[in-house]
Amino acid sequence: MFCKNCGSQMEEGTKFCGNCGANVAMDSAAQQKNQNITEPVQTAPPPPSTGQIYTQQNSAPPPKKNNTVIIAVVIVGVAFLGLMVFLNSRNTQQNPKISNTSQQSVETLLASGQQYFENGDYDNALKAFTEAIRLDSKNADGFAWRGDTYRTKGQYDQAISDYTETIRLNPNYAGAYTFRGDSYRQKGQYDQAISDLNESIRFDPNYAFTYASRGDVYQMKEQYDQAISDYNEAIRLNPNYSYAYAMRGDAYFMIGQDDQAISDYNESIKLDPNYAHVYAYRGDTYLLKGQYDQAISDYNEAIRLNPNYAYAYAWRGEAYFAKGQRNQAIQDFEKALSLNPNNERARARLQEIRGY
Repeated sequence: MFCKNCGSQMEEGTKFCGNCGANVAMDSAAQQKNQNITEPVQTAPPPPSTGQIYTQQNSAPPPKKNNTVIIAVVIVGVAFLGLMVFLNSRNTQQNPKISNTSQQSVETLLASGQQYFENGDYDNALKAFTEAIRLDSKNADGFAWRGDTYRTKGQYDQAISDYTETIRLNPNYAGAYTFRGDSYRQKGQYDQAISDLNESIRFDPNYAFTYASRGDVYQMKEQYDQAISDYNEAIRLNPNYSYAYAMRGDAYFMIGQDDQAISDYNESIKLDPNYAHVYAYRGDTYLLKGQYDQAISDYNEAIRLNPNYAYAYAWRGEAYFAKGQRNQAIQDFEKALSLNPNNERARARLQEIRGY
């Protein structure tokens, strides 16, 4: 598969481009699944079949003995093998495992669900992942992928529930902590988000998205220095991570470091020139610095990329208002209000300009 943002080739199932940091499949846990900090997750091998037991018991040739001893050993060995086969048969009956056919069906359903997910067909993705879970309720990947789908649809409670089950089945599943944390962030539960993101970083300290996500949480908590530190680490891990530059720029803007903010916005735009938010926020920075023409130019580009971007119309109106271009300001404030009737600042500016 290829990144739709930069065109780089990626492995199937990858959710964030390693070259540009773009979200190519709505932030899948696929890059991170089952990773540890210092050692890989240890999984128990499947119980051996009767044939495997026999092979293991007879893999080394016995030392040469006289015939009587050999016969005795053979008799004891056959009896022992027979007992093991019997016990193994009873254990299989008492602890039924998913059949090979069902396992193949689960793998097929998971693959189909991932394809639906990547194509944006989330309803069918949910159906596929739910059926896979029905067939194998201990498959952590099924819950993780269904959690990703719920999160992408904005159904954060369901997503958190699935990620929690993923972690119960596999406590070392770093991606589940990352995306449960991101779901908590979306719900405004910032302390829970940070706790999960910390745990994910403990398991996998080399995943740039987790640092960027934790940086977003710190920024929402107005802890800008911590946010900048996390964006720094995300950029160190992925120097082409456009989003991390943009959000670090936002953090610099919020603490009044305008030149650093503009530098980061410039880098973000160089890496991804199609992100309207970055132009709008760079426009805000120019507006704050009194560079109104540059601000208007950036708002123009943001609106070109997103013609329904109420925020950009409102703040371009502010730039026109600051330049004394009242007619253009009125047009922009009216447009902003038509797109977002709750923009009280634009409404107040219109009243101020019109004198009522």
